[in-house]
Amino acid sequence: MPTQNIDAESRLLRLQKFLEADHQNQKIRSDIFDLALSTGSWNIAQEQLDYIGSNKSYDFSWTHRLALLHIARQEWQDATTTLQSLISQGENDPILFYNLAYVEFAQGNYSIAQTQLEPLLSQNPSNLSDALALLLQCLHQQGLINEAMTLFTTYENRIHSPHAFGIASLIAIDSNNLSIAKKWAKQALETDPGQREATVAMGSIALSERDVQTAFSLLEKARIQHPHDGRTLSTLGMAYLLALDLTQASEAFGQALKFMPNHIGTWHGLGWCEMMRKNLSAAYNAFEQALQLDRNFAESHGGLAVVLALQGDKEKAILSIDRALGLDSKCLSARYAQALLSGEAGNTKSFMALAQRILGSHRTSTGVSLADIVLK
Repeated sequence: MPTQNIDAESRLLRLQKFLEADHQNQKIRSDIFDLALSTGSWNIAQEQLDYIGSNKSYDFSWTHRLALLHIARQEWQDATTTLQSLISQGENDPILFYNLAYVEFAQGNYSIAQTQLEPLLSQNPSNLSDALALLLQCLHQQGLINEAMTLFTTYENRIHSPHAFGIASLIAIDSNNLSIAKKWAKQALETDPGQREATVAMGSIALSERDVQTAFSLLEKARIQHPHDGRTLSTLGMAYLLALDLTQASEAFGQALKFMPNHIGTWHGLGWCEMMRKNLSAAYNAFEQALQLDRNFAESHGGLAVVLALQGDKEKAILSIDRALGLDSKCLSARYAQALLSGEAGNTKSFMALAQRILGSHRTSTGVSLADIVLK
């Protein structure tokens, strides 16, 4: 157990003993609640709320604490009702609107959360960094990469939050601007050496710089600290795939998809991994899942075309090739599917080379393929 958790639990026990001697002390109760919430001791937190409620002494702070406990328990509707009740009573603390936005974000309602957060930035609230970080996540989840980059650049010199800088570094990775990603990730890690998003960003950058061992070290560190983070697992899967450790890659992609099943890039990674393992039915299913999420992504159609070509289904492969090239005339996977059908690329070596090029479609600021750099 982390040292900070042990310290918090020890302090919680001490405060409970103090409360036995001063049962009506609301300051002690509020401290107990806050510590109980931070350590996941929700029953102890609830006891404080029950006592305050029985004495009809609920005020803004205790009602807000009730909302926080609902959030911790993922009781989203109760949290929303409690927060909105405070707002309807005339309370306008920005933290209420931030927490309402967080509830929407946690439920995947990113556009609604975005709408609730944007007015907060103009108000310059005390939790500006938190509001900015959550808004960046909303934009990122919606694929609004350019908007997120512009937003963070606007506030970059006004905040010092490692969390915000870490999130921004991952967004910069997805915008293929590795130099900015490195700058923001380093700034995050200078303040918080364990910051998750920045660690994953630096792992991705290490791959682009041919430093595979550093990439694995960073990504494994992030995975150990955050075993349920889909982005970490997906990036780790890509590292294993580029190192041609296909068993580990398949496992990492599969784990990642448990936590972010709507991430198209991870489905692509799994699809190519299973193709390279010659598990064509699993590869087919992966690209079909990607198409269910977005039928206008050329590489999904192209990847499926390669699978169909390898399965010998020429008619369906041609249909998928046409769809891919209609969306992107330079779609590399569709071109390779054409080569497979014509017999020009029917050997394992050329297939592996193409797979690595496809998977390296993310490019550095100089336009060089990530996979080409790592595997050159």
